[in-house]
Amino acid sequence: MLSYGKVKHRLHLKIAGLQISTSSEFPIKPNAIHEPYRPFLGEATDSPDIRIELTTEAFPGLGNLSPLFDSDESWSLYRKEDEYQLLFNPQASKRKPFWQATFDSKCSDVTVYCNPSVFMENGAFIANPIQYPLDQLLLMYHLASRGGVLIHAAGIEIRGKGYIFPGISGAGKSTLIRQFLGAQRGFRLLSDDRIFLRRIGNDFKMFGTPWPGEAGIALNESAPLSGVFFLQHGEKNDAHRLEPMDVLAKLIPVLSVPWFDEDVMPRILHLCEGLIESVPAYQFQFKPARDVVQFLETFALNGH
Repeated sequence: MLSYGKVKHRLHLKIAGLQISTSSEFPIKPNAIHEPYRPFLGEATDSPDIRIELTTEAFPGLGNLSPLFDSDESWSLYRKEDEYQLLFNPQASKRKPFWQATFDSKCSDVTVYCNPSVFMENGAFIANPIQYPLDQLLLMYHLASRGGVLIHAAGIEIRGKGYIFPGISGAGKSTLIRQFLGAQRGFRLLSDDRIFLRRIGNDFKMFGTPWPGEAGIALNESAPLSGVFFLQHGEKNDAHRLEPMDVLAKLIPVLSVPWFDEDVMPRILHLCEGLIESVPAYQFQFKPARDVVQFLETFALNGH
């Protein structure tokens, strides 16, 4: 367990109902908290779900850890048994990483080793590493064994019922969300790009995330999940129920999970089976106009 006895500065986030507590000897620069994250700043808690300690100690060596994944952009992941090392290098060069994080599959205690280059304004502040890819990866691993998964989807609560609208980039998530902007009839827009789903008891809930799409929607709220609508542009608004095997085939491409880790995949697939059994799914053909709002409101009011 990490020791917090000498720590002076902390940052607390609450994402998907989980408490994330970050501690450091140095304050994180205030304007380094990107705008979508600010609604997810939380209060201090004695028992966070994920503890992250930032340190300026020497980076640990990779030893005999094996490469697990390389993004070919800015980060790479190494593993041996239940030890993981995540290296972040935004310049994609061979020099020392910007930071290096160590954790296990539970992701309850995380140490982030910081390069001196993370310091800002003559060492008065430290840059904020608790953003992509670290936060998403930690939450994906943490929730994989706790009935949770991240999905590329817009999320809307309509008359107390939560609906997600999965789709890859360009499928129409942000376009759909924009039709609801300004509508004041009991709607809540949780996200236009990424939603966390969690199985809590026998039910599923959806949670907004701080990772919005083009419409910039990132609400730190949740709603009971009542339906899944796979988006398709069309000339009219129409929804028809899908068979379970069709649902699984459509879910796989929009799940945001570490498929490169064979220990995680079975947990996610098991969760998907429960989702398909519990929550109705539809092929949703929609016309990008305001009448889609009335269509979905009627759908919800009719008990779907």
